Amino acid sequence: SSHPELGEQYGNVGTSNPYGGARSGIAAVNSTPAKPPISGNLDPNQPPALSAEYQPISDGLLPFVTYLSSVVTGAKEKKEMVEIEKGVAILLKKLAR
Repeated sequence: SSHPELGEQYGNVGTSNPYGGARSGIAAVNSTPAKPPISGNLDPNQPPALSAEYQPISDGLLPFVTYLSSVVTGAKEKKEMVEIEKGVAILLKKLAR
């Protein structure tokens, strides 16, 4: 842009430098890798150990998920059930940290 100070003054993003002083088109690479994602495998027989504060969540969700999985009939419901199990597993693993 020819006059970035005007873009900043009037809030026109199209003419201001959105990179904050970095060269345009150069991506900033983070040298420290992010935490690996938590896997979504749920084993209702061996849930992760939770603190007393979070244990009621596990005690309520696991029987509910087990019941739901027993009444699933259609193909679409089975796919949805897999996603529900993954979500519950991820939640319980995050609470166990």
